[in-house]
Amino acid sequence: MKNLLPLLLLPALALAVYDYREVDLGNWNNQFYNDGRWGIDITQGSGVAGGYWRDSSYVFGAGVWVGGIPAGETLVTNGYDPNSGGTEFYPTPCIYWRQGENDPRDRIYMFPGDWPPPPNRYPWAPLDPNGDIMLWSCCCDSYPGNHRAPGVPIGVDLYVTVYYVDDSLGHDIFLIRYEAINRRGVDLDSIYFGMCVDADVGNAADDMSGLILDKLFWVNGETLRVRDAGFAWSNDGRPSGAISVRVLRSPTGVGLSAFKLFALSGDPTTDAAQYMALTGHNWWPPYEYEPYDSLDVTPDDKRFLLSTGPFDLPADSLCEAWYAVAAAPFSTTGHPQPGDTNELALRLWYAERLLEQVTAVAEQQTLLITASFRVAPSILRPGRTILLAGTGKTLAVNVFDSNGRLVRTLAGPAELTWDGTDSRGRVLPAGVYFLQAGDQGSARVQVVPRQR
Repeated sequence: MKNLLPLLLLPALALAVYDYREVDLGNWNNQFYNDGRWGIDITQGSGVAGGYWRDSSYVFGAGVWVGGIPAGETLVTNGYDPNSGGTEFYPTPCIYWRQGENDPRDRIYMFPGDWPPPPNRYPWAPLDPNGDIMLWSCCCDSYPGNHRAPGVPIGVDLYVTVYYVDDSLGHDIFLIRYEAINRRGVDLDSIYFGMCVDADVGNAADDMSGLILDKLFWVNGETLRVRDAGFAWSNDGRPSGAISVRVLRSPTGVGLSAFKLFALSGDPTTDAAQYMALTGHNWWPPYEYEPYDSLDVTPDDKRFLLSTGPFDLPADSLCEAWYAVAAAPFSTTGHPQPGDTNELALRLWYAERLLEQVTAVAEQQTLLITASFRVAPSILRPGRTILLAGTGKTLAVNVFDSNGRLVRTLAGPAELTWDGTDSRGRVLPAGVYFLQAGDQGSARVQVVPRQR
């Protein structure tokens, strides 16, 4: 067990419902929480490892970081603080946290099981499962009490979806999609996503880390190209394995913009230091820009951070980033340099195939718009169109933005397509929009976001 500061594991005043789910499929056993964390077991006092591959500890804790510069102030909200084991996210969306309610619906939903998330609480949540096991949860960073002083909230909701696929290579892989929605009311500038992983392969103090920025591998007679992945292994000389995290998709398509390594004694603990890490800078003087820490020669209690950005996030808009987590057999001889990485490369390459498989299934929302409930929300994601299918011969739908402004009126046959533009043909930012039945009476509308 690590010696953690007893900070931010749970807030002193827990008004929301803190929930976790354990997933045991194939070679992975993981714990996931509805506050941005995964791979840590906080049920054991100060916490123990919660990410196991082939029955051995591979992850002590992990989670997403979101950083930006709203109104000129450098802010980072971390979904896993490696220095404390805590989180700065709060397990309910921004629109609910001020109500101070202990709502049992604010939890993790899992397929198979209690799927789907209730549409009356989470109308933006997915309905149809896209994997053999799937988890979904929602949190926000608006609760000031969860932020390490003097940190303050950025003003974002975070939707987290986890996908597992039950096949031979999939037994070593799972995917995580992070979606951030700007609830601050003003545009957010220079936003970064980051995945922070405290990788403990076996013992905590003998970990090594490496980087696959862009490399060709010859595996089983095939040439495989792998990009944007960091990995860790144990330097104790015993046969074990390696864990890797890969950036699969980013809001701007830039992929991995920084890979930073640090040890327990050098954690970036302030918002400014964490943002420096997200941007690829060192957080100690003279603050050099060194985005890819690929040289690692000393075993230690290591963490690594994979970030992507920068991008701007307009008010009420949505962006998403996809990460793959993979583990594979990995041989070392006690030498600081990594051994054979082909098995790991194969799984990281296969993660792209899993992403294609998962995103090939269209997410659907069935919204009942009646005389008593005539307005229903829907998410417009980047690069997608929305199909509106009514039950009658004709259909009329008004589209409003989150500020209540009418941006488009759609009318015509029982099936309409909205391409995400307003009445003047201008492309609207991704985000939450509200659909209202027109004057032709009640209608059942099926909203099917079309793929990129």
